[in-house]
Amino acid sequence: LPELFEVRLTGLGGGSRPPFWFSRLTVRSIETARNLLERLKQALAPLAAFRSRDDADLAALVRASVATLENLGGTADGGLGELYAGDAGEKLAELLRGLVSASASLSFAATEWPDIMAALIAPETVKPAQGTDRNIAIWGALEARLQTVDTLVIGGLNEGVWPRKPESDRFMSRLMKTGIDLEPPERRIGLAAHDFQMAMGAKKVVLA
Repeated sequence: LPELFEVRLTGLGGGSRPPFWFSRLTVRSIETARNLLERLKQALAPLAAFRSRDDADLAALVRASVATLENLGGTADGGLGELYAGDAGEKLAELLRGLVSASASLSFAATEWPDIMAALIAPETVKPAQGTDRNIAIWGALEARLQTVDTLVIGGLNEGVWPRKPESDRFMSRLMKTGIDLEPPERRIGLAAHDFQMAMGAKKVVLA
């Protein structure tokens, strides 16, 4: 980034007809831009090291991605509280921990990593925390399995919503998912049936 900035800056200033705004640039603003780009270069360095790799390892790329995220999302004093704050932050931390601890080995071109990461994140859902009313709770199927309540409302009982239809992944085939210990999509149908059967054991059930 700093090198590209210098090339672009020189090209704009050395042309016969520079842009109208070029004369407004001050030495201070240019130095500020240089410092910012240098910091971005350092923050992105863990991932940038894999840029031209055709045999990048999944675990190594995950660790590099975590390091880059923490470099970009950390506060001035190095704290990571804001990056992993809230329900979304906790879910992100949980996902990254699972990927880092994956024992399977998978190699691929580093240019495919954004699509693979998007495919890994796609099934995840961030559920809102419980509200202020202690008598009402919103749970997912996993949280509701071991809960006992007087009245249970089962929502989302529409075809294709619950159970969710198994979908083929554009970026990760079944063989690739098996190679990194990911579950087949059909397993979710069996889990949904099991969760529904357990939910029907509540004292009062409302189907919605």
